[in-house]
Amino acid sequence: MLQILVWAICVLIIGVGYCAMHLAKLNAEEEKKKGAGQGAFLILFTLALLMFALSVSQGIDISNILNR
Repeated sequence: MLQILVWAICVLIIGVGYCAMHLAKLNAEEEKKKGAGQGAFLILFTLALLMFALSVSQGIDISNILNR
């Protein structure tokens, strides 16, 4: 159950990064500034992947703690 909550947070982080990417494209006045949104998306996507990988690798430990 705890892993599902972590995965839902990962999906929300990816969603916020996706919105930030498109918002930066809409607000960019120059072509050079459009990369900032893609950078923000990449950082948030990497953070979500890291959280997902950690939750999968630590999932057995979490379930053992909850079963005690």
